[in-house]
Amino acid sequence: MSFGQPSIDALETGDTLFNRVAADLQLAMRDWWTPDPEFLSLLRKDQLESVAIESGASLRMGKLKSYGKKELVDTLMQYFVRTADSEAELNEYDSKGRNWSPEAMCFPRRPTTTVDE
Repeated sequence: MSFGQPSIDALETGDTLFNRVAADLQLAMRDWWTPDPEFLSLLRKDQLESVAIESGASLRMGKLKSYGKKELVDTLMQYFVRTADSEAELNEYDSKGRNWSPEAMCFPRRPTTTVDE
């Protein structure tokens, strides 16, 4: 049996069967997966900047435009390792890092955070 979205070209939104089942089961990818260097290295620099903003890492990083891609990958990796520690006491921004995962891994689909927000 196969279960998932019917299309890889667009993320399902709203009250679909896939999203309802995933939400009812309280699936959280971060319970099994933490962003790693291999994943982060696949992203473009602008995508890494978005990850830094969405995850709360940007609040500790200063000007994102001053980072090269490798520096962004390394800094985000350190942030995700630190915030993944379930024993660590985190503020509200760092707790975003503990819970962040790519939009495609979130159920139901979450709203996107913009640079202005």
